[in-house]
Amino acid sequence: MLNKLFLILGSAVFSVIVFAGGSVAEENGHYADLTQTGEYNTIDLSQLGRALDVSLEQRQQQNQADILQSGEENSITAFQNGVLNSLSVSQSGYENIVELVQTGDNNNMLLTQHGVGNAADLSQEGAENFIDVTQVGDFNAITLKQYGLGLAASINQTGDRQKLTIIQQL
Repeated sequence: MLNKLFLILGSAVFSVIVFAGGSVAEENGHYADLTQTGEYNTIDLSQLGRALDVSLEQRQQQNQADILQSGEENSITAFQNGVLNSLSVSQSGYENIVELVQTGDNNNMLLTQHGVGNAADLSQEGAENFIDVTQVGDFNAITLKQYGLGLAASINQTGDRQKLTIIQQL
């Protein structure tokens, strides 16, 4: 079992190979709780700013997570369970919150969130699903849930104080 983990926290750089387990790192007020079980899972994490939080768990095999987080007091919670799932998150600003869940196989999730006080709650269950969300502005919220096979959603929400909820089921 080979799981790979690469961290950048503040100005410090850590490179760790994780074998069936997890890693908790704290540096410059950042917190990263990373857990991988299974084979060939990969995490690339960069946190630059102040008081940033990431909690990520990957189960089974060949899952990929790329996270870039900057700013102050932002939080990301993510869970992937299955085979060949991929998630990519870029978050910057102040007091933004992200919650991501993928279960199944060959799902792909992309999220870009910039601004102040934004929230994104994305989840998909099944196989070969795709989510691409961009949220830019202040005090926006997106909830997106997909359940099934081959579903896709692409959202671009720009501005302030907007709320969007989408549920797709097949």
